[in-house]
Amino acid sequence: MKKLPLSVIGFFLFLILCGISALHAQQPGQSSAQQSEELAGQGLLFTLATELPYRAGTYREEIEARGLTPNASISLQYEQTHIGLIAAIDLTSDQVYGPWLADSPTGALGDLNFLIQEAGMRISGGSFILKAGRLRHFDVVDSPYSLFINANGIAAPMIDFVYRDSRFFYESRFISLTLDSAMHTTAWPKASYTGFPDRGANFKVFGLSFGRLTIGFEDSSVYSGRAFDLEYFLSPMPQYFTQYVRGTAGRPWYANYDDNYNAGLFVTWKEPGAYDLYAQAFVDDLGMLGLFGWTTNPWQIALPLG
Repeated sequence: MKKLPLSVIGFFLFLILCGISALHAQQPGQSSAQQSEELAGQGLLFTLATELPYRAGTYREEIEARGLTPNASISLQYEQTHIGLIAAIDLTSDQVYGPWLADSPTGALGDLNFLIQEAGMRISGGSFILKAGRLRHFDVVDSPYSLFINANGIAAPMIDFVYRDSRFFYESRFISLTLDSAMHTTAWPKASYTGFPDRGANFKVFGLSFGRLTIGFEDSSVYSGRAFDLEYFLSPMPQYFTQYVRGTAGRPWYANYDDNYNAGLFVTWKEPGAYDLYAQAFVDDLGMLGLFGWTTNPWQIALPLG
């Protein structure tokens, strides 16, 4: 990676500071509703936030720096009825990742490093929404214990299609896990290890809404050896059948894939301004649950209620 001259870095930081006065900045005292109204009215929102935390030691202290660790968050968001763009990045000094390369005596700009929080686009029209980019994403069940997607909303490169009308909704989401990995780890000898294999995942939701009640079916496939699977993403067929048909030998389209499949159901009941109830079931490795003496493929089941 090419190192940036200090003059270029200084000019870049100067532009950021100038942007505060040139663009609309988010006011800390505003409510979310006020900020949303301004965003809808003006279309463009620029945000700059800074922090100066002191780390005395945490459970992550083996990878995080102690002491003062200044950081900043910068985001630019554009929203209109049919299109939206977001670019949000963090500048931190926690030393979790490698520093920002620069043309300096140390070869870096102190301990500062960048981390992209979100960067992507949204296109919508009528009943559908298409999103793509490195975006935060969540499970359809709004719970800290959601089973299919991490409830922390970790950003990942993805393509997400959602259709929703007054009764039915459908979602197909491709999630990139690893692509062209050059990550080094001591888990494998350097002579033979060349990075993680390409991996991807597809997540689907089929659901029905009846006022406050929502019921639905979720399934997902995780695969390695390839970064993207077109059929999983485009086909509304439950992914178990797609995997079975393509993975059965003796057919012209046979592909020797060993993909991991998960399926589940969910039910939610929402009382606006009062409470939400939910139940979600998650089943990994469908089998006979030990029936008829078949115990070689036991189910793995999770069931949160809240």
